Amino acid sequence: MLYDIDYLEANMRGNPVYTRLRPMLDSHIIITDEDRLYWYKCELDRVIDGDTVVLHLDLGCNTWLRNQPCRLYNINTPEMRGVEKPGGIDARNHMIELLDSAGGELMCKTHKDKQGKYGRWLVELYHHGNNLNQQMVTDGYALSMDGKYG
Repeated sequence: MLYDIDYLEANMRGNPVYTRLRPMLDSHIIITDEDRLYWYKCELDRVIDGDTVVLHLDLGCNTWLRNQPCRLYNINTPEMRGVEKPGGIDARNHMIELLDSAGGELMCKTHKDKQGKYGRWLVELYHHGNNLNQQMVTDGYALSMDGKYG
């Protein structure tokens, strides 16, 4: 659904002061699903497997969310157990290599305003604009959710 923001007035600095959101009629500003995504600076705590990591997220104003399990959005890697274990180990090790080369300068973009099936945030990881989720697919260690390797 698209929303319209009512303007009350400009504040002392000339910035608009918002009163409320309402269903879009005659819109000035449109908020779409893309606008519901959030970007965070983050630090790696550990890699669980090729598509699951634990991050420390900088929420701003010197506030951090620590030890947040995150599922890499729109990719799937082999599991770390059962018959897929050898591929799962390779995928995890490749993700570790990608993150080590990032040198701690990571950003993540969250998807949806909720957690995934196992309570993990759904995220895309970026290093200097490079999408690490897509890099895993391109390098052949993950399937995109549409079922294709890169």
